[in-house]
Amino acid sequence: MDSNCKEFKFSSHALKQMFARKISVIEAISVAREGEIVAEYPEDNPFPSFLLFKMIDNRPIHAVLAVDSENKFCIFVTLYEPTLEIWMNDYKTRREL
Repeated sequence: MDSNCKEFKFSSHALKQMFARKISVIEAISVAREGEIVAEYPEDNPFPSFLLFKMIDNRPIHAVLAVDSENKFCIFVTLYEPTLEIWMNDYKTRREL
């Protein structure tokens, strides 16, 4: 994932969520660089996006990252801790509700 991201930007929503959930910029970039792709959203606008997952210090973190491949930058759309109400124990499989 990181190969498409020479620069990272954060939406105002992502920054609010990071502050509320105490997710640092370093943790966010770690998810972008090393996280597993859980879902792909190629039709998202203005850029295709991905749902990424990574465990950091026994804490699951999801990030939605929009990728501008042409200009080599990525935008964090949101970041959050997935809950077991919505996700299976692997935090990568959505429960059927």
